[in-house]
Amino acid sequence: MLLDARLERGLSVVVDSTNTDTPVRMDLLRRARTFGVPTVAIVCRTPLDECLARQHTRPKAKRVPPDAVTWQHAAVPTHEQLLAEGWDQVHDAASIDLLHLALQRAATAAADSDPVHEIRVQFGDDLAAAFAYTDPDLEHGRFTVAGRDLELRYVGGEPYDRTWQARIGGTCDCGGDLWVPVGTPAELLAAYRDEPDDEAFCGRCDDVLFVG
Repeated sequence: MLLDARLERGLSVVVDSTNTDTPVRMDLLRRARTFGVPTVAIVCRTPLDECLARQHTRPKAKRVPPDAVTWQHAAVPTHEQLLAEGWDQVHDAASIDLLHLALQRAATAAADSDPVHEIRVQFGDDLAAAFAYTDPDLEHGRFTVAGRDLELRYVGGEPYDRTWQARIGGTCDCGGDLWVPVGTPAELLAAYRDEPDDEAFCGRCDDVLFVG
């Protein structure tokens, strides 16, 4: 699941949902605690009349029955209830200074942590200097030197699994790209040479093929 994959990497996650059911919130707390990630609850306390009125501006297919809106509005937890459940911080959305947050983020962006820290730790400084992410979720990237490159993707997994895969030549029978697990510079080199000593995974059908 994408939520667990991001939590495993210590990345921020926003769960945008009503979350008015206690079991749903408790499951989110459990997942966060599994990965040692702090939790923040942001509560939108919109007046019931306004919630009901907004239904008339929505397409008919997306309108929620008035009784359901009323029930969910009544189920919104209190500040004290959320703290008692175990949330580290609780804020009302109306009280959050969004301008301050935007300015603070811009002011600290230049001093932000190394964007390729994971690559640096996994494969060393020299290779990190040649690496750049190619997607905003930091799950795909490539090493590029003198016009030649090697693609990498993050796949997650158990704590002791290799969490990165490198793309190799050839394709699966379905036409999908082939990827092999990599966790060391030597494994990157083998993948670059199309000589991996491991199973390959199809990026399209997820079949496993032995290519060593």
